[in-house]
Amino acid sequence: MKLTEIAIRRPVLTFMVALAFILFGIIGVMRMAIDLFPKVELPVAVVLTVYPGAGPEEVEQEVTKELEKQISTISGVKEINSRSLENFSVITVTFEWGTDLDAATNDLRDKIDLIMGSLPKEVNKPYILKFDPSMIPVMNLVLTGEVDERVLTEISEDLEKRLQRVDGVGVVMRIGGVKNQAKLLLDLKALYQSGITLDNLLMVLKAQNLNFPVGYFNYENEKYLLRVIGRFQDLKEIENLIVGYKNNQPIFLKDICEVKWEKEEKENYVRYKGKECIFFAIQKRPQANTVRVANLLRKEVEKIKSELPENVNFAIFYDTSELIKRSINNLVNNLLLGAILAVIILFIFLRRLRATIYVAFAIPLSLFFALFFMYLFGFTINILSISGLAIAVGMLVDNSIVVFESIFRHHEMGFEPIPAAQKGAKVVGTAITAST
Repeated sequence: MKLTEIAIRRPVLTFMVALAFILFGIIGVMRMAIDLFPKVELPVAVVLTVYPGAGPEEVEQEVTKELEKQISTISGVKEINSRSLENFSVITVTFEWGTDLDAATNDLRDKIDLIMGSLPKEVNKPYILKFDPSMIPVMNLVLTGEVDERVLTEISEDLEKRLQRVDGVGVVMRIGGVKNQAKLLLDLKALYQSGITLDNLLMVLKAQNLNFPVGYFNYENEKYLLRVIGRFQDLKEIENLIVGYKNNQPIFLKDICEVKWEKEEKENYVRYKGKECIFFAIQKRPQANTVRVANLLRKEVEKIKSELPENVNFAIFYDTSELIKRSINNLVNNLLLGAILAVIILFIFLRRLRATIYVAFAIPLSLFFALFFMYLFGFTINILSISGLAIAVGMLVDNSIVVFESIFRHHEMGFEPIPAAQKGAKVVGTAITAST
């Protein structure tokens, strides 16, 4: 007994199965992740190289061109684009579709390692970044206030830690603010009298401001790690640093220079509505639900705002989830409107309420059936998946009309309702399945 015959002869079973599919479909929709686009691995990698103190021309000649020569020998490379900036070389490598990006980035790394010896010594080891849609920030936030910039920076550091703890958040990038740095105002006369050269002074400062392991020892069947703690914690430690000896007497740093805290020199500025601000860009984890993460962040932002001083403002600059929700809502509304109009037009032409109901019932049943299996196979609700369902509604209506017309024709030929339904569905079933 075929599927159509089972459905026709056992209407209660058919109804219960259809109801189960609708129920499972609703559960699937409630649990499916919502995103703007489906997860796609683009065959793009970026090679970022830092060349401190170099101008764009030096970066291009000594770094970018040398790297391009090596990268061009990798199989599967489709296109190479590069930009040489002050202190930076940025090379974007596009591979052919279908290329294994993990293997391609490993080849990139191997080729770059081969050429590192011929690059200037000052060049840092290049960073290789794979393009991932999850790298697009879920939310951008701004922190402003009528307070000293150092105070605002301290507040932003605390907020960064709180935002990082929100479920689903991957990376919180903080841009702006100021950093304190120890400024040494040398007394050249005292430096000359001490007999210490400037190069020796720099070497001492670099050697002292370090934490490093020195080994371990065993005691009573337990292993203990030994570390030398040498990083400076405050100005007094810096001032009391011994930088040399004269006549067997130690020379402290404070003897040859004045040490004080000062703002780090700014190289870029971040402003919001004409005011200095600190900018936050928040990325989600690769498998996290964008809308859910954004909702949790909104709750955390509201909580933070209630705890901040009155002269400090913390606001949402851009929320990706708003665009996603608007896009998805528009598509869903169009989908529902299209289904309703299809049913109305069907009733106008068929002029049979029962026939229209049968055709109309096929739309939600098939949609929820598809949504349930989309959830099982890990699909997300996005622009492409909803657009596909909208197109499928039109095909469903067409198929339903074809089946109904075949059943109606067999009924007019003299068949009883049940045989007419069986024969009508059998005649067009194969053609409809193949075309759909």
